[in-house]
Amino acid sequence: DAVVPSIACALERPATSDEKIVKYINSEMEVPEIQDRLKKMGCGDRIAKHTKFVRRNHLWHKSVEPNGINIIDFISLSDEFYRIGGILDEIADQLSTGVAIVALQKGRGERHPRGGDFALQRCRLAIALDLNDPYGCTAKIVKLKIPVEGARKIQGWERDYYVDKDDLRFRSLCSWKMMYQKERK
Repeated sequence: DAVVPSIACALERPATSDEKIVKYINSEMEVPEIQDRLKKMGCGDRIAKHTKFVRRNHLWHKSVEPNGINIIDFISLSDEFYRIGGILDEIADQLSTGVAIVALQKGRGERHPRGGDFALQRCRLAIALDLNDPYGCTAKIVKLKIPVEGARKIQGWERDYYVDKDDLRFRSLCSWKMMYQKERK
């Protein structure tokens, strides 16, 4: 619940004329509610200076800033999950020099979000977030389309973290590494 707003806080920075616009597209909350949530996290006032907030629960691509940073929280589908591939294609087609960070729902312990492989076709990077009780949470790199040249293969790497209850920021518990099932038991 706090993950996507935490990402928005991580993007906070002083606004200058040459920086990309951040657009926060939310499907659940009205703009004042998300602004209040970010303010409680300690970053609302600073984010408000360079972020455009939009509430939308369909036609997400119509709100995308082609040259900006777009945070889409979240795309909800209740049936015909395969449609996620087309929705993500529409979002990607709107981008020029910008990026889209898209939150999708998935079942606990599932590798892929709802929509399966259709959700991963167009993305450059997919990270699955899961609870890892009682230790916190786990982030796993499910897909990395274009790794850094000369870098080791990092697809499948994991990192344990928790969201700090005081400021709702990510706190790492370890470095990124390949985790094997026997290490998780």
